[in-house]
Amino acid sequence: MSERILIPLDGSRSSEAAIYQVMNLLCDIKPTETTEIVLLEVIKPLVKHIPVEGGVVDISGEEDELEMMKDNACQYLKETTGKLKLMGVGVSCEVIVSQNGESTADTIIRAEKELNGNLVVMSLPEKHGLKHWTAHHMAETVLDKGSVPVIMVSAHN
Repeated sequence: MSERILIPLDGSRSSEAAIYQVMNLLCDIKPTETTEIVLLEVIKPLVKHIPVEGGVVDISGEEDELEMMKDNACQYLKETTGKLKLMGVGVSCEVIVSQNGESTADTIIRAEKELNGNLVVMSLPEKHGLKHWTAHHMAETVLDKGSVPVIMVSAHN
């Protein structure tokens, strides 16, 4: 059976803690050739909020801005694959764009299905405050609404 482990990253060092946890896990279980790690980054299209009389109009950003965001995310993910490739497991990179109104958690859940993931490994920042709360809320949503097991890793900043 093919195993696909999804690791959502956001470009922060704390999100990369999940990679090291997966590396430790793979050392313990001696993965087969069918084990694949999918490094995943979710990007949200830029939306401009234009005030108009009686409210606000949301206008999607330019297509070239979105392509630049995708390219930057791909470059980051490729730079992050090094140590995993040294372990002999298959590593791929996926950039997924959130659909209109879709939360990051919902995009990760969609990715579980689209990428045939068997496991999601996410890291949580230790710091307190809004970033901490947001990351925990997102991880809990993926755990509650997703269809595959989730391992939550505490990041040591």
